[in-house]
Amino acid sequence: MCSYGKVVRVHALSLPHNESVTHQVFAYGTLAIPQVMSALTGAVFPAVSAYVTHYVRFLLTGKPYPGMCRHAGAMTSGCLYLNVDEESLRVVDEFEDDIYVRETIVVNTESGECVKAWAYLIPEEHEAQLGVACWDQDVFLEKHGKTYIAMCTRVREECGVKPRGRDSMESPAR
Repeated sequence: MCSYGKVVRVHALSLPHNESVTHQVFAYGTLAIPQVMSALTGAVFPAVSAYVTHYVRFLLTGKPYPGMCRHAGAMTSGCLYLNVDEESLRVVDEFEDDIYVRETIVVNTESGECVKAWAYLIPEEHEAQLGVACWDQDVFLEKHGKTYIAMCTRVREECGVKPRGRDSMESPAR
């Protein structure tokens, strides 16, 4: 297990535009659903199971999706997307609510590797918007999956991004 990493706050618009750069992104909520990520970005990225320590995930009050914040001793599972391109990262930045901040955190893969990756976190000043209910991916997909994926597709289209993979627009089996 990796030790708690240094946090770097980044405003997405301040990043240089370089299409050859790729990133790792840790997803713990709706973005961890491959169909959501591909509907939003128009691409399918390789992913591995992963987890982070010292972070906890709860539903946002009044929302069907979670947020994650620092919490000593906690562990949150998710997936680590590999080789995420700049264009896709910009679309995800545009998509995420204003209360999220994209930060670099240390992620542990199930194979024991520790890597730095982007994650969308709830900063301390917005933690009051986190509820106490746990987020359940299966419940989310059953209640909101189709409409949420359709919304993600609209966001991608509004950003001018075209699908880039033959399997990128599949619907969830649920």
